[in-house]
Amino acid sequence: MKYIWIWMSVVGSAGLFADLPVKATKSTRQGAVTVAPVEWSWSAMKIRFVGKAWPQTPEEGFAAVEKRAFAAGLEGMVQDMQRQYPDYLKSAQIQEASSPQSAVQAAKRVSRGAYVQHTEYFGDGSVRLSMESHLPSAFIGLFSFSIEKAGSTKGIAPTGVALRSAVYIPPMPVYEVVDEGGQVLFGVKQVAKDAYQKNLMGRWLTKSASGNIEGLFRAVGAKSISIEIQAVTGNKLQVNGAKWREALGQSQALLENAKIAVVTPRGPSA
Repeated sequence: MKYIWIWMSVVGSAGLFADLPVKATKSTRQGAVTVAPVEWSWSAMKIRFVGKAWPQTPEEGFAAVEKRAFAAGLEGMVQDMQRQYPDYLKSAQIQEASSPQSAVQAAKRVSRGAYVQHTEYFGDGSVRLSMESHLPSAFIGLFSFSIEKAGSTKGIAPTGVALRSAVYIPPMPVYEVVDEGGQVLFGVKQVAKDAYQKNLMGRWLTKSASGNIEGLFRAVGAKSISIEIQAVTGNKLQVNGAKWREALGQSQALLENAKIAVVTPRGPSA
């Protein structure tokens, strides 16, 4: 795999985050760029995005076009993030006065770890890149953490927690588990920063019509605790408080390590 280490200087931050989106095109006119829909894989913890660019002059080589294709794909990813997760970005901008351009910072983090899965070169001089990066990189800088390093889970009997919902819940970078009275049982303050960087606040898995849940064992292990989600309001997932406390009262390290899977039915577009 080809790794890319490109900063915003490729196109300039002002151009990258202009109000007007990158215009997709099917033509081969010189200098044009196009981007494809962004895939946010919350089960695999990956962001997948595509960018394509054409040469600005007949003499321009593939290397220069490749850089602009990468920049186009990254820009498409950021615009998709701004469209899908505006509330989280807005909250981060308000809370972190020292870093108001949270989307720009997210793009830099994604750029550092992005790598090219597939490169296509065309006879007209254009280049199309299929790229991938680590999903937590887009969100890690948006929230503050009370715990830097997660404690050891050695000796803890349960291996994780499976939060199961009867209704579809769209994936969220942060959420809260609350009891019947609204008291927070689990939130971003209970997750260690190093665990969030690897696993967010746990995996979001979907249940098929046959009941199969792909990746559940890898996410929470063979002896996970199963807890039903009773209601969903915004990013608050209500559970039976007594059951949660009984099951996890002595297992805080599981929460620090984000050994959690939120299991929901497939979404409307799945």
